[in-house]
Formats: sequence, C-alpha cells, structure tokens
Amino acid sequence: MAYPTNPTTGDTYVLGTKTWTYNGTNWANQATFASGSSAGVAFSDLTSTPTTLAGYGITDAPSVLTDLSITDGTSGQVLTTDGSAGFTFTSASSSTTFNAIGTYCLGFYTGLGIHNGGATFSGSSIATANTYAGGSGWSGSSTSTLSGTWRLMGNIGYYNQGTTASNANVSGSLFVRIS
Repeated sequence: MAYPTNPTTGDTYVLGTKTWTYNGTNWANQATFASGSSAGVAFSDLTSTPTTLAGYGITDAPSVLTDLSITDGTSGQVLTTDGSAGFTFTSASSSTTFNAIGTYCLGFYTGLGIHNGGATFSGSSIATANTYAGGSGWSGSSTSTLSGTWRLMGNIGYYNQGTTASNANVSGSLFVRIS
C-alpha cells in the first residue's frame, strides 16, 4: 500500500477500515487485537519491502559454505555427510575394479528369453563377452561368469531392429553391477 511520503512521528493514515500511525520509523497498524491474534495484512499489501536478508535485519546469515564451519575442499572434491550433521569434502570415488559394484561389463546372458533394459540377473548367468557374433551358441563369450546382481542396460534376444526375437547369438549386451 502507498503510505504518505515524508511522515512525521504520530501521523496517521486510514486505508479502508484500518488506521496506521507512523512511529518515527515504520507505519504501525493501530487495531486492537485479542491476545494471540494478529493483524490481517497480506504481505503483498506491503510496499518498499527489503530485497536482502540484511534489509530485514538478518546480518548473520551465511553467504558462503565456509560460513557454516565447513572447511573448503580442493578442486574436484565433493561434499559428503555422515548423516549426523557432519560434513566433509572427499575425493569422488569410482571403481575400475573388474566385477565391482557400479562397474559395467559387456556380458553374454547364458539363459534363454527376451529381456528389455532394466531387467536384473544373477552374475552367475552372465558370461564375460566380446563383440564376435559368428557361429552358434555362446559365440563371443567366455566361460567365466560374474558375481553379484547385474542390471541389463540394453536389450537381449532381439535383432533386425527389434522385429525378430532369438535366443541364440543376440544375448550380448551391456550390464552394470548393482549389488
């Protein structure tokens, strides 16, 4: 709402059924309220509101992460938590250890069936593979199987752009170990 400009202490302003008095700093609603109640003024009715926390009188708000007593990390590190309000910077971890959780493998599903991406399999039913596609049976794969649980990241059992289903020679795909 638009208050009169350049008021002096004690000036009053009436807007609708509400009377406002200038107290030397702010316009204050002069309504009498019962204990526990508040003025019915919508925030959107206020004008000249601050645009910063400091404008509201909040001067101790953090502006950078280190204001929260968190020691800054080095380039490339990520912020981690222990779940109990403890934060630290650590190096992002990834594994390139074969057969480790989170790693990928070009594998050959040793079972039968047609499966879409997202299906999960026991590692014992996935043999390590290469891209050889000739012959029959397990061509393009080894006899070495994986451990853990793996998620299929492609499709198996399809060829000819998904129009033909087969159980042989089209069971090689990309898998990721999830447990």
